Amino acid sequence: MWSRARDPAAATRADVSARLDALRAKLVARRTLGGEGAPLKQLYLKEAKRMLEEAGAPTSADSGLRQRYGWVLHQLGEHAAAIRVLEGVLRDDPPAPMRVAALMSLADAYTQLGRYGEEVRAWDDALELEPDESARSTIFANRGEGLMGLGNLSAAMQSYQSALSYLTTQMEMATFGVTIRWSMALAADRSGDLDLALDSIRMARTYDRRDALVFGAMAAWRFVPEHDEIYARGLGFWETARHAELGAARAEAYGRAVEALGEFVARAPANDLWLGVARTRLKQCEQERELFLRRSGVRPVKPDPSPPAAPPRPGPAPRPGPARPAGKLPPPH
Repeated sequence: MWSRARDPAAATRADVSARLDALRAKLVARRTLGGEGAPLKQLYLKEAKRMLEEAGAPTSADSGLRQRYGWVLHQLGEHAAAIRVLEGVLRDDPPAPMRVAALMSLADAYTQLGRYGEEVRAWDDALELEPDESARSTIFANRGEGLMGLGNLSAAMQSYQSALSYLTTQMEMATFGVTIRWSMALAADRSGDLDLALDSIRMARTYDRRDALVFGAMAAWRFVPEHDEIYARGLGFWETARHAELGAARAEAYGRAVEALGEFVARAPANDLWLGVARTRLKQCEQERELFLRRSGVRPVKPDPSPPAAPPRPGPAPRPGPARPAGKLPPPH
């Protein structure tokens, strides 16, 4: 009480910081990152923004309060504003834990604006400061996504391998390892190695048979850009087509793979880095499907007009809380 009386403003800032940290923990615990939880998340975040602004966060000399404000702005999709706030926090040269938190939010905000070079530099700066192995795995996974956004696939694959090397328990491999392997699948495919890509998906599915961690409604994962989700689903159906036991199931999966890859080609912008690869894969999948149907004698199966969210036998990263442009996991806090 004496402390509050001596400096009421500092006491208010401390109260706001504690309430915001509790709110962030609630978001992580409930995984309100998308799907049905999205409206609730927005409600929480708008309340947090109001609370921070009333406490003077935008112009506060308290770096911790501004770092939290930048995180909230980023979570609300106000990425340019978040970047300005977080870059200001870093100029204050705060303690290492706060600097890492600011760098991770900043890197993810850069991603949303397609500023992949700056994103990778932010992840590199975070790696110099973060000692925790689980956090380093997340950072390496997200760094790989930034490198993939730059078209540097060999460096992206190395970054994903580094991310996996920090996962030492079965639980970590069954959660964070799944999304990293999906990212590796996209990088391998774009490098020209389809077999390695499908093997990576198959490995991910030993832990996540229904692809819930990647395509599920409450998955701690998002695709950047969004249309990459269609392509990833196409590869997932393709992996199913190669390994399903029943001929009818394989025929159906091939049909869905062709359909998904065709949709990606139709929806991707002309300047998409991987559009040429997608066109090649679409033709290859069509040919593979026709060869299978001819050899097996199975009649073509028209895809179900309302298929399940993931393939019949399906298949960033992260501590709670991003891995980008294929998929991104939300940064830990």
